Amino acid sequence: MAKSPRQGRRREAPVPRRPQSKKMDPAARASAESEAVAGLRERTEVGHLAAGRVPPSQVQDSRRAGATRIIDDSIRNVYVAPITEDEKLLQFPGPSTADFTRTDTWRVLRIMGEFIEGFDTLAWVQKAVTVFGSARIGPDDPQYKKAEQVAGLLAKAGFAVIT
Repeated sequence: MAKSPRQGRRREAPVPRRPQSKKMDPAARASAESEAVAGLRERTEVGHLAAGRVPPSQVQDSRRAGATRIIDDSIRNVYVAPITEDEKLLQFPGPSTADFTRTDTWRVLRIMGEFIEGFDTLAWVQKAVTVFGSARIGPDDPQYKKAEQVAGLLAKAGFAVIT
């Protein structure tokens, strides 16, 4: 079958349409702008009234042109220039010997010392058992008496009883 002249012809890409680059008259632009703003205000008023709200034109706004706000400067932070780490180190007077004993490092050393002292005290103990009690149970409680009996039996069997 023979191709028709239309089928054989390729379509050319359409040339994009562009509006004419005509500069707008500044006076016409200003007029259009003021009319657009007036139309917006009118639609806003009508919309507020239709919704049962007070339109913006009837609200006393302290932020209108010429209004000033009183700012309480006493609640603002006074600007302090940032201090570098070097300046902090140079300004620090340095710890005295008495201050060191109140640091976290010294506290950890004291706790470690208590552990070591406890381990040294109990180093000779070969067989031992720990019996835990409670401050809520008094000596007249039956569970307290049972715990004492169990501890006594363990001690007779050769265990060191630690409470």
